[in-house]
Amino acid sequence: MKKSKSRLIWVIIVLLIALGGIIYYYIRSGTSNGSSTNNTSTSGNGATTTRTATVGRQTITKTVTGSGQITSSTDDKLSLTAGYYLYKVIASANQIYKSGDHLLEYTNGVYVNAPYNCVVKTISVGAVNTKCSAADYIEVMDVDNLTMTLNINESDLSSISVGQDAAITVNANSAQTYTGKITEIDQIRHICKSRKHI
Repeated sequence: MKKSKSRLIWVIIVLLIALGGIIYYYIRSGTSNGSSTNNTSTSGNGATTTRTATVGRQTITKTVTGSGQITSSTDDKLSLTAGYYLYKVIASANQIYKSGDHLLEYTNGVYVNAPYNCVVKTISVGAVNTKCSAADYIEVMDVDNLTMTLNINESDLSSISVGQDAAITVNANSAQTYTGKITEIDQIRHICKSRKHI
């Protein structure tokens, strides 16, 4: 009798553990990923309605189109050393040069070098073998740090904000995407376009 009572208690304990595991499994499986919610409601006639919604996290991308112009963020005039004599101009206007490339050489063997990857915009120097003055210069524009000014529709202004990441594709080369951040929104122009004149 004692053995059968002990056996009965063990069977009940095992069944309770199994039942608890099954209940835990069903409760846990309904909310295992943390993204499902179940709402249960009972109508006046006693019928029960259950609604399940799955919530996820996604990145929303808004495409804004407009016309604009890409320009260099840095535009420098490299002044020549007054008193040095010009030996030869190595650079040509509208050509790209890497940082450190020689742009101009003086008669004493000293060079004016590209300060960064750049395009030579203008060359304003005297004739070869003449003394350079402070007015002589080579104007260069940075090709690695670009700025784009974009005119967009007023309806798109609510979709953009300063500091927001931007990916820019130009019509001339749609395979190339430039990335950056929105640094400024011209609020004055926006206000002037929004106001109605009486």
